[in-house]
Amino acid sequence: MVRVLSLSFFISLFFTFSFASTSYEFLLSRHKPKRFQSSTKHQISYYHIINKAKPILVICPGYSEPAAKYLELVKDLGASFEIYIIDHRGQGLSDRLNDYKHVSYIEKFDNFIFDLDKFSREVIEPQKRKSFILAHSMGGFIAIKYLMSSSSLPYSGAVLNSPMLEINLSPIPNWLAPYILKVISMFNLLEKPIWGKGENAIRGPFLTNRVTSSRIRWQAYRDLLKMHPEMAINGMTWNWMKESYEATTSFVSDEKQVTVPTLLLQAEKDRVVVNSAQNEFCDTQELCSLKTLKKGKHELLFEVDEIRKKTVQYILEFYQSL
Repeated sequence: MVRVLSLSFFISLFFTFSFASTSYEFLLSRHKPKRFQSSTKHQISYYHIINKAKPILVICPGYSEPAAKYLELVKDLGASFEIYIIDHRGQGLSDRLNDYKHVSYIEKFDNFIFDLDKFSREVIEPQKRKSFILAHSMGGFIAIKYLMSSSSLPYSGAVLNSPMLEINLSPIPNWLAPYILKVISMFNLLEKPIWGKGENAIRGPFLTNRVTSSRIRWQAYRDLLKMHPEMAINGMTWNWMKESYEATTSFVSDEKQVTVPTLLLQAEKDRVVVNSAQNEFCDTQELCSLKTLKKGKHELLFEVDEIRKKTVQYILEFYQSL
């Protein structure tokens, strides 16, 4: 009996792994990316999953994540929304911005916000339909800055998933970071990768990853990048760190209000961003509510099923309440 149960378990595990690894390919075969031109003349890629009878949902991924990574989420939300998933400049299938094609680089952090604004004005606003934003980590901070930029926006609500309001620099103390960045700038190294030579290498074993408890989704994402290396980002430049650090440390959460209802989903075990900064932000925002996902790591939408299902449930309930 034990042997039969063990065999059944491993067969089930094998097919689960196989499905996770091939589901991206199936979805990519059905959904082809589109493009729009940014204000700096760069081509910004995005996916569009059509469902004209439903409200619009714009998904803003996090640092290094290609839009294609979020196609699994289409299975959960595709029946309820017409979905757009953006590839931020410098990552995914959008134009890369310097000679190191597999590391994150940004000229000015505000360019991310200008891209979201242009996309919203040119693609979303003309449709005059109820629309929402779902944004993760770096995408969450981009969305916050964008939503604070105007009171006349085409969105009725936003979900911020582990937003990057403060970067966890551990083991480097926060006070030391500006001095390090100043020295790097003095030696004209800001466009260089922080480590390595910007090669396309998928780093680290599952056990040391800081973003998910799900080995299946972790492996499926690695398989996606192996099959589509043009989407891969495997590090950052010093300038990405400089721009992101300065943007988040200069951000004052009570200076302006986000003018749409906002749900902040916090990962209890987050080691990528600092949760106290999220608490402070939500406390100062009149339209913000916060829910903490117990045992969740940074990427709640790529967590084990128990945590991920709860995350999707909170997202759907929030949008349906608006």
